[in-house]
Amino acid sequence: MTEVDDKYYEKLDTLYMRLSDAYDKDTVLSKSLDIIAAAEGKAAGDEFYALHTKTLAVELQKREGKISLRYRDATVALGAVKRQICLLKGQIDIMDKRFEEWRTRNANRRHGLS
Repeated sequence: MTEVDDKYYEKLDTLYMRLSDAYDKDTVLSKSLDIIAAAEGKAAGDEFYALHTKTLAVELQKREGKISLRYRDATVALGAVKRQICLLKGQIDIMDKRFEEWRTRNANRRHGLS
């Protein structure tokens, strides 16, 4: 059984702080994906031009940008952050349910229903 005390609120506060940090990371990584794809695509286009003295089609540059290792690493990191967000939301939900259980138990005890 959970008792709602200072320790409970400290744990809940810690979970919310970690969730906030995870949302920050999610935002940064989400915005970074487009930047990485564009930079890697441009690099592929420049390399193609140096070899063939022709420009690489824009769609091919986008494709090259999205199959780069940097883009893949950022995508994996974004997936890990989204997983962390999901887990933290679940932990907060469990804490909320424990609070509701504690509140109901105390109300029942006050009214002599336990």
